[in-house]
Amino acid sequence: MCSCTRIRAASVSGVEYSASLALDQGDSNDDDFVDTYRTRCSIEGLLVERAAAQFTATDEEAARHAIEQHRIAAEAGDRTAARDAHQSFHFSIYHAARSPWLFRSAMPTWHNSERYR
Repeated sequence: MCSCTRIRAASVSGVEYSASLALDQGDSNDDDFVDTYRTRCSIEGLLVERAAAQFTATDEEAARHAIEQHRIAAEAGDRTAARDAHQSFHFSIYHAARSPWLFRSAMPTWHNSERYR
């Protein structure tokens, strides 16, 4: 049986963040996957909430640039560049939270989740 964990933040200066992940809870071999994404989504939710409260035009520019770089890389079939741009987008939102400790707290789950991509 699947459940869906969703984190949504209101539109942030025209950039909307939405993370949605279906988590399979039925297989005990997937415990790390489920725990990783539940934890990551919890931390990301805090980061996005803080970012939304103080998002600036500069923050928006960084996020939009990352999205554009992702589009260009995806159209070119450059998976490495697309992955890097995807990370840049997430990190642009994380940095907009202006919480170095919360950002650092997100890194272990970010890195662990990479193996599931």
